[in-house]
Amino acid sequence: DQSGIVAVNIRTANGGDYAATFSTSEMAVNEWAYLSFSYSTPDLKLFLNGIERASTTTSGGNIIPSSTSLLFGNSDGLTQSYEGLMDEVSIWDVSLTETQIQAFMNLSLQGDESNLIGHWNLNEGVGMTFSDLNINGNNGSVYGAIWSTDVPPTPSEQIDFSLEFGQGDYMQIPMSESLSTFNTFTVE
Repeated sequence: DQSGIVAVNIRTANGGDYAATFSTSEMAVNEWAYLSFSYSTPDLKLFLNGIERASTTTSGGNIIPSSTSLLFGNSDGLTQSYEGLMDEVSIWDVSLTETQIQAFMNLSLQGDESNLIGHWNLNEGVGMTFSDLNINGNNGSVYGAIWSTDVPPTPSEQIDFSLEFGQGDYMQIPMSESLSTFNTFTVE
């Protein structure tokens, strides 16, 4: 968010739009941060480096699914942009605890972990598509963002990439049955 706010916004079937936010002043400049959020009706939580930083209580119910796609790096109306680097995105069909999020922060997921419904490690390094390493195969497309070798420190020796987002850049994952209807989830 241009105002210096990290935000996650959801819309529930029971009526209402909800946001959990915290100030970007809580984040170190030019250092990698691990952002995640979880929803287990009615609680929406936002985490920074595995520590809960914000939460809100909703009216409950399933998240209203997008009829088109999941977007990362930009809002649905393409009016708000994330400018920075992104490395790995995972979606779980459970609300992970703070302890679980902290454990997954330092692991390289394989894509076959229990309750994992999508995992994109963003290690393609070339092209305008990225692959879901999960059996659901929800592959996505890159719009404007460029591949970078600036990545978080990892214990592995493998070649790793990230995506660098500028104004208006985003990545898109088409909506599918495996991503469309749930009332409990975590995005890391």
